[in-house]
Amino acid sequence: MTLPAKLSPQRVLQALKNKFLFLFRIKISTGLRMNIKKWFSVVALIFALTSNANAFEFPFPGKITSNDINLRAGPSTNYESLDKLQKETKVKILTQRYDWYKIALPKTTSCFINVKFLKRTHAKKGTITGNRVNLRAKPSENASIIGKINTGYIVTVIKAHPEWYEITGVDNVAFGWLHKKFVKRCAPDPEVIVAPLNTEENTIKVAAKEEIKPEPMAQGKIRAMGIFFRRKGSHKLVIDGKLKYYLKGDRKSLNRFIGYDVNIFGKVVDGKNQKIPLIEVERIEIIK
Repeated sequence: MTLPAKLSPQRVLQALKNKFLFLFRIKISTGLRMNIKKWFSVVALIFALTSNANAFEFPFPGKITSNDINLRAGPSTNYESLDKLQKETKVKILTQRYDWYKIALPKTTSCFINVKFLKRTHAKKGTITGNRVNLRAKPSENASIIGKINTGYIVTVIKAHPEWYEITGVDNVAFGWLHKKFVKRCAPDPEVIVAPLNTEENTIKVAAKEEIKPEPMAQGKIRAMGIFFRRKGSHKLVIDGKLKYYLKGDRKSLNRFIGYDVNIFGKVVDGKNQKIPLIEVERIEIIK
């Protein structure tokens, strides 16, 4: 009997959640009696586990851990090798499929485009002349497609091949795959400002070196919280192994620091008559 491919914890928990919701709909439609409190507890547990399973949200930065690691056109050793990456090379990890990470194509890694979709504007530059043009792993119509590119995009031309150009500068629209055993997650910037929740752009800005900073409100390790009931936070701050604060801020910013010892700067926005106060995070600083 052929066993199914190994599933990630996220996929397993998502399947459990889907199965539960299916059974729940059957009970509703058939009018079967239910213990509402028991069902509610199971729902909360499954959704919380699913949320925690995705704690390290994509994208996140990574580094190559060995030399001459094949970057491939797909999540398998059967796909073409696009490049060989060296130890300490930084990559942007976008998503995961089984044991493979999908990454943005490094700026120095080349791919191929048919000559009829590129207009040379300079000895080393060209402009794309079509929409959703295939970028391929090799100079062949049979090669894997690793991205699509639209008209007006300016690229760097490395070399001309019969009917094909070898190009770079497509890191935003082309992708490769790395086995996860050759990649480690990098620490985020040592210090960031978390964008306020009420702004249109939830971006992260690196704090200025010369800025005079106040004392941190708390020091501890950030953990994912899963589902909150009756709270607006999404993470928690653990100090000496005990939950001391709930944290509120831009979720993607906070996710970058899960598992790290940090200084927290911000203000308590929900502390009165609360056993565990809620901090609105304004800045995070890794403790080295």
